[in-house]
Amino acid sequence: MLFDQDTNLFWRRGSQMIVHGDPPDRAHPSPERQDELRGALQANIDNASPAFAGVRIVTLGELLWILDDQHMAGGLPRPAGTSPITLEGIDLRHANLSGVRLSGAALSRANLTGARLDHADLTQADLAGVVAVGARFPGAILEGANCAGADLRSADFTRANMKGASLIRADLRGASFPMALLATTNLSEANCTGVSLKGLQISGSILRGSLLNDADLTGSAIIDCKFDGALLANADLRGCFAARASFAGADLRGANLSRLDLSEVQLTGANLAGADLRKLRMDGGTICSSLVLDNHTKLGDVGWNPHYLGEIDWQAVDRVGEEDDIAQAATRATRSQACRAAILATHSLAVSLKERGLGPEASRLRLREQRIQRQWLRVRRLWLPYLGSLVLDLVSGYGERLGSIIWSYLAFVLGFGLIDFILGVTVGPSLTLINAIILSVVSFHGGGFLSGIALGGPLSVCVAIESIVGLAIEMIFIASLCRRFVSGV
Repeated sequence: MLFDQDTNLFWRRGSQMIVHGDPPDRAHPSPERQDELRGALQANIDNASPAFAGVRIVTLGELLWILDDQHMAGGLPRPAGTSPITLEGIDLRHANLSGVRLSGAALSRANLTGARLDHADLTQADLAGVVAVGARFPGAILEGANCAGADLRSADFTRANMKGASLIRADLRGASFPMALLATTNLSEANCTGVSLKGLQISGSILRGSLLNDADLTGSAIIDCKFDGALLANADLRGCFAARASFAGADLRGANLSRLDLSEVQLTGANLAGADLRKLRMDGGTICSSLVLDNHTKLGDVGWNPHYLGEIDWQAVDRVGEEDDIAQAATRATRSQACRAAILATHSLAVSLKERGLGPEASRLRLREQRIQRQWLRVRRLWLPYLGSLVLDLVSGYGERLGSIIWSYLAFVLGFGLIDFILGVTVGPSLTLINAIILSVVSFHGGGFLSGIALGGPLSVCVAIESIVGLAIEMIFIASLCRRFVSGV
């Protein structure tokens, strides 16, 4: 690594590296360097190429020199009719251009890789197709600039003013925007994978079809923006506030939308499979019809706009995504907490659906809630309540599957009828199969001993047991009916 005192740059393997914090070198180029620049420009003109295409500019002083009309008049060739700031294709790699004024400049297809443009004025500049990988724009003014198709990977836009800028189809992967101004900025179809927009106020911007997978928008304010068709898989929007924004058809799979506050937001057709919606809030103006949800979407304590709940396909949601945490829990304590969270999430969703009149969907989720509750009892090793819950599920599906009671009734009657028949054949009194089934039906309802069965024999013991079981099933049946049709739970 060598240090060039003329340019105040570090050089390594033919490329220069600016020491951060060094002021830009504003000194005019040496006479030899001036001749070199004139020769490079003349060669481009002779080849009918843009005047500055590929011309390497090392310092701010060199750039200012070639932009100075007096120096131009002093012999620097210029194509007829060109603007003094037509710098198409210029090579500014790693140059320290802090504070430069290039308002309205034509810099399309320029190479700005690693360049420093701290507080530069690039208002209305044409930066279409530039390569600016790792470039630094802190405090720069890019208002109205055209950056369509630019390669801005890992660029730093700290406090940059990007109001009205066009970044259509720009590559912004790994770029950072701390405290930047993104107002009426057009980012349609831009690749913003992994960008940090944390805590920004983004207003009036267009991000249709943009790629925002894994982007960080935590705590941002999103006002009047268009994210229609954008790809936001695994993006983090925790704690954001969005008003009058549109996410219609957006891909939000696996995104974190917890505590997101939505006001008059369009979510029609958004894909929220696997997303985290816990404590998300929607106002009455938010449209959430045709949302795509699945069994991995976390839905705890969501404040829905109830008017659109009937327009969501709830058949695709057999359970809430909070149940994933149960399987992933490493200890009994965390598994218990995960069960409680899943119970609360399932209950809140079931209540919301029930209040909207979606009875079958609510019933299915209430059944799921009870089964998670039973799982929680097993985790806590409360075996007696666990067994009682298991019996309720088998007999009546916790009151949500009334058909189960009929099948349980038939199973018990036929089962005890067969036992009665076998006892009659082996120890007496002898019974036909039909009479044994009739005795089972009568015994199930508590009338077995009215049939003349003598006390003390094995058959009388079986009748007594069946009467107790029958009483328990009848109590479960009555309780299930009351729970389903009277209490409205």
